[in-house]
Amino acid sequence: MKTDGVDKRTARTKQVLSDAMFELLKNKKVCEITVNELCAKANINRGTFYKYYNNVQDVLTKTQDELYGKYEKLFSEVNALTNPDIFVYECLKLLKENSSLSRLLLAAQEYDFILKIHYMEYDSTIAYWKKQFDINDEELLDRIFTFITYGTFGLIKKWIENDFDVSPSELSGIINNMGYSCVNAFVK
Repeated sequence: MKTDGVDKRTARTKQVLSDAMFELLKNKKVCEITVNELCAKANINRGTFYKYYNNVQDVLTKTQDELYGKYEKLFSEVNALTNPDIFVYECLKLLKENSSLSRLLLAAQEYDFILKIHYMEYDSTIAYWKKQFDINDEELLDRIFTFITYGTFGLIKKWIENDFDVSPSELSGIINNMGYSCVNAFVK
């Protein structure tokens, strides 16, 4: 059984590695970073690194998995079918709360992560739009969702790059208004 001290130490070690990886990614691609280089930057020994990760890419994979797990939990707690706007806000809030992980994934060009989160709400969003806008054209709704997804991704990417320059509430309002406007334009 782990104590809080061990859990805090583990979290701290992973945070230091994540921060070091982010710094290295400013000048190199993931495939160019070595374990030795990452450990030196993080000021930890290789044994500690290998206690948590198999290789440099594993740092990104486990970071992504950890953050995605938080989104899965959030999705199960928030009723996106009732109001997907709340889910968008909660997702942005979670990205900001995990800002160093978000920056790391963006710096590593792990764009699939943000898209994967957005597609998590695909079924509930389509069902919501069908009900809200009285439209059943699956192909059209799929195209609208794809269009909005990539626009949303661009906004989130810029938001992270700009050090979360607006609140999650403000950005979710922009994203949700754009989504409604887009669906409305095709419904009319």
